[in-house]
Formats: sequence, C-alpha cells, structure tokens
Amino acid sequence: MSFRISIALVFLAACGGDDGNTTPDGPPGGDAQVATVMETPCVGGEQAMMTMDTANAYMPTALTITAGQSVQFINSPNHNLAPVATMSDPGLNVGFGATKCLKFTRAGTFRFKCVPHGFMGMVTVN
Repeated sequence: MSFRISIALVFLAACGGDDGNTTPDGPPGGDAQVATVMETPCVGGEQAMMTMDTANAYMPTALTITAGQSVQFINSPNHNLAPVATMSDPGLNVGFGATKCLKFTRAGTFRFKCVPHGFMGMVTVN
C-alpha cells in the first residue's frame, strides 16, 4: 500500500508547480489573487481604443500596450467581450452595448471574443 502512495506522490510532484512563465492567455506566474485587468474610469483620451465595426470584428483586432495602460472598449448592442480561455483574467468582460475602460496591470497576452458570434481580439501587454 505504501508503494502505491509513493508512486502517487511522485506523479503529483512531477505534474505540479508554476514555472513563472507567461501563459498564452494571461499574466506571468500563478498569482491569481492579483488583479491584472480591472475597470477604470474612462478619462480624456488617455487610453487606447477598441471598437466594434460593421463587419462583426473588433477594430483593431489586436493592440499592444504597456503595463499600466488602459483600453477603452466600445461594444454595439449585439456584441460583448469575454475572455477566450479560462486562463485569461476574469476582469476582461464588457457587456452587450457597453463602453468600459480596462486597465492592464501586468504583462501578458489577453485574448477575448464576442460570445454569440465567436470573432476574437487580443491585447498584448509589454
């Protein structure tokens, strides 16, 4: 019986852990308590902007910003914005027809989509 427990512990040790690398979608490391995307007031044009266009796409489809910068998302009434992967920050949400400014506080790649239509966009934070 103790042999089985030893094998299980070796298996679990080999599979676990965080190497601190940036994930394909989200912030570096495994610090889930630290918010990486948070709502912030939209103040005077200081933020980058991503809007909906008539061809069912985010415009632009990809942005590159620096950590601490905000992006203003403007959705039309038929579209929303939600994280693509479960690894992405849950703060990356903008409702149907809503306008929201989101501040990205840590480096990473943040992919999102319009849930009913499936088109995607991305913010890369350096």
